[in-house]
Formats: sequence, C-alpha cells, structure tokens
Amino acid sequence: MAWSDIVLNNNGVVNQSLWALHLRAHGNGVSWLLYSNFSIFLVLFYAWIPFVCLPIFAVLENMDRQLTEAAGDLGASRFKAFWTVTFPLSLPGVIAAFVFVLIPTTGEFIAPLYVGGPNNQLFGNEIQSFFGDSPDWNYGAVLAIALIAVVLVLMLVFGRFLNTDLRTQRSDR
Repeated sequence: MAWSDIVLNNNGVVNQSLWALHLRAHGNGVSWLLYSNFSIFLVLFYAWIPFVCLPIFAVLENMDRQLTEAAGDLGASRFKAFWTVTFPLSLPGVIAAFVFVLIPTTGEFIAPLYVGGPNNQLFGNEIQSFFGDSPDWNYGAVLAIALIAVVLVLMLVFGRFLNTDLRTQRSDR
C-alpha cells in the first residue's frame, strides 16, 4: 500500500482527521481525494518538488545579500525588497526548475494511472495506451512527436528568457 492510499483513501489519514475534528460526519469521507485530478497533481507535486527547489536554492544561495540590505537601507520594505531585488534575480532558477521538471512530468504515466485511476489520463498515459495489446503505432507516434514539439517550443521560449536574464545580470556588473 502506497503513501497515497494511506493518506488519501476513504479511510485514510485525511478523512480520519476530518472525522476526529468533527468537520465531517463519521463515515462520510471526502471521496474526491483519491482517483481524481487532485490526487494526480498532489502526487506529481510531491515527487518533483525537490527537483524544483534545487535550482532555485542554488540561485538564491549565490545571490549577493548586500543587495537586499541596500534596498532596505534605501527605504524599501521587506516585500518591496523581495519583489524588486530577490525575485528578478531568482528568475533564472525558477525557469531552470520549470524546464528541469517539465520534461519528465510530460511523459509521466505511472502516477496518473495509479492514483488517478483508469479514467484520468495525462499525455503520457495516452501515448502509453497506444502501445498496449493491439498497438496503434501511427497515432502513438503522432502524440509523441506532438509532445516533443511542445517541449521543444517551451524550452526555446524559456531558454531565450534565461539567456536574456543572464545577459542583463552580466551587463549590470
């Protein structure tokens, strides 16, 4: 039994907690927690969040802390300093994290099948289903090529933004 079954099942931890807090009647659990789009996105979020945090952490770790101190000395509030200094400097890490996680999640088919059930399909499930017992190679190949094209376009767009951000940062030095 996987953690998603233990946590999201009708008798799982979430529903048990709701019953214990008297937020729902006992035996009347939240049924959409498992085998839904919510559960698919929750599991994918849980699986890929470390790979999102790593590039953002690397960018923020190398950021010059004196810039935020200078913003504070010039009268900026913490929110204003974050929004005008930290956020723009962290964009390369955010873009890298997006690209880093985009490619494997587009082909994900095990998590949606396992926690989403057979009726919830993502792009990876759809491609995988055409290579089953009676394979429809043509349609599966068209879907795979369309997915590759979408990923390449997104990579080019975000790579262009990333290069622009890096050039701007270098010219500021």
